[in-house]
Amino acid sequence: MTPAQAGALWADLGRAAHTVVPILGGWASWTFELDGTWILQVARNVEVAAGHRRQAKLLPELAQAMSIAVPEPVEFGTWRGSTYQAYRKIPGRPLTPQDDWRGLAKALQELHDFPPDRAATTLGVPATGQAWRSKYADLWTDVSARVLPALDQDLCAAVDARFTEFLDSAWDFPPTLVHTDLGAEHVLVDQTGSISGLIDFETATIGDPAVDFAALLPTLGEWRVDALVEAYGSTRRPTPGALLPLARLAVRGAVRHGHRGSRDHTGRGSRAACPPSGQLTDPRRLGRHARPVCPSRPCSWGILCGHPRCFRRRGPRHGRLWSLQRTCPRP
Repeated sequence: MTPAQAGALWADLGRAAHTVVPILGGWASWTFELDGTWILQVARNVEVAAGHRRQAKLLPELAQAMSIAVPEPVEFGTWRGSTYQAYRKIPGRPLTPQDDWRGLAKALQELHDFPPDRAATTLGVPATGQAWRSKYADLWTDVSARVLPALDQDLCAAVDARFTEFLDSAWDFPPTLVHTDLGAEHVLVDQTGSISGLIDFETATIGDPAVDFAALLPTLGEWRVDALVEAYGSTRRPTPGALLPLARLAVRGAVRHGHRGSRDHTGRGSRAACPPSGQLTDPRRLGRHARPVCPSRPCSWGILCGHPRCFRRRGPRHGRLWSLQRTCPRP
């Protein structure tokens, strides 16, 4: 969707927007900031549209239980076959390690304290640990069919072993309302660095509260997340060993999305699937002044490109490997 189309949608709702600024980087929705005060999201596919419908029911109730802001859709409907929602912009910027990340403990307590039976009814999902495990079993079926064939033999064996170990582990957590995609980009902070809001609840469901800590590992690092778990102080507090497997699975889920057919922020589908890992460029072959490179071009979802070796050369001695959970260094 283009800014002009977003403006037309807004006008059809009887509202006028003087400025329409696209917010790039999200894979689920086309997102626009209107006049600096509204956020308009248009679902890219039917799966995301279903998530919009679920969160439109959940968020008004959740807002009453949270001491920080969450989106509260004011406009919701279908425009030219696409589902949209609009809410007032929550001021803030994404969380960084320099901010008051400890304030997240209270926000996560409030989120996870929301009555799970009420959340399950509102979202239309089961409130059982078995349903949560089934989600990852389905993910494994997809990963094994789409991702493993693109990996070299050693990496394929490692992924297979870790995933199987995870599925065979104990599933004795208390089912809880979870965000499931609580990366730092979905945690907003104000000018003082204090937590001001949580956004993007399309994939909220009932599951293991550990997943909301695991998503923060790439940005906050292990020691900060461990401290956050300690400050959380709930009877639902996850064990440290539960976080890393979930973080790994988040990466594999991202790889799966990349192999299901990448789409960049303009909505264009890429012409080529991500190449097998054996076709990745060796960073040692780059010259001193090499530009940032991602070997999966034109796949342009950044963290969803499916390559564990997206890298940038920063001079003759400063090559750097990039994790799938980091922004892809492509220009």
